[in-house]
Amino acid sequence: MRLHADLHPALSEARPNFERGSYQTAVFEATRQVEIRVRDLAHLGPDTYGVTLMHTAFNLENGPLATEEVTAERTAIAALFAGTIGAFKNASARRVVHFDDPSEAANIIHLDDFLIRIAERSAGHTICVASASLMWVAPWRADRSATPPGFVGGTSS
Repeated sequence: MRLHADLHPALSEARPNFERGSYQTAVFEATRQVEIRVRDLAHLGPDTYGVTLMHTAFNLENGPLATEEVTAERTAIAALFAGTIGAFKNASARRVVHFDDPSEAANIIHLDDFLIRIAERSAGHTICVASASLMWVAPWRADRSATPPGFVGGTSS
């Protein structure tokens, strides 16, 4: 089993650990990077960490990274981040957790890669907006004020 080539740059420490068979260390490092990246993107201090950090960053009412319009989706995203940190970072920080299966470790690292990309998108990095006649890349704004040129009322002009 191999890690995909285009892992997020924040996961650069996970790859060498994975390649030498240190799956527990690779998973811990990758999941720790999710925590670090979310903290940075949410502009939260070092005193907020772990599952609490995820609940704060993706808080339904005022979380800086909660961007989904549908409440159920915001709840699910927050749970996905908190669950990942709770299951894979916190557990291995507190006790010995064995990751003997490279496929399992790779899947967790790939999940971490995806979570970092979700957090970055939520924080204002670029997203793609497609219509029948154009593809436009714009900064994401939580207030939905970014609209593509010529895009009026749900249709392109």
